[in-house]
Amino acid sequence: MGLPMHLGVPDKSDTNHPFFNYTSGRWLYNESIRSAERHLIFDARALLQIIVESVNKQIGSVSTFTKIAEGGSYRIFEVVFNDKTSAIARLPYPCTLPQSFGIASEVATIQFLRRQGIAVPQVYAWTSSMENAVGSAYIIMA
Repeated sequence: MGLPMHLGVPDKSDTNHPFFNYTSGRWLYNESIRSAERHLIFDARALLQIIVESVNKQIGSVSTFTKIAEGGSYRIFEVVFNDKTSAIARLPYPCTLPQSFGIASEVATIQFLRRQGIAVPQVYAWTSSMENAVGSAYIIMA
């Protein structure tokens, strides 16, 4: 089954799409360099598919797929389903180093906190490698 038309998931060839670029602010110094450090081309369709599968939903149940935030190290996407549940995906910028240790450490910390009874999101899927269908490291949680 294909993606719902209303989602408007960008293709990797649309390199100027906000999904792939930092859009939350500007820099006073070396703006082109800082922007390039946060420019990340990835397969948004593959990311959406991984999110949907990891939370055991169907692609047809996706209501919205949006970029909701950007910070110093991550770009964050949210998928909202027709039943009003949601999941988020965090993709590190290429300049976030060391990516493999950062993601693994964050996942381990979240899992440790959950075991201690602290209310933190549940991690459903993650990888610290860029060698996957998405083309980026990611953490999927809800």
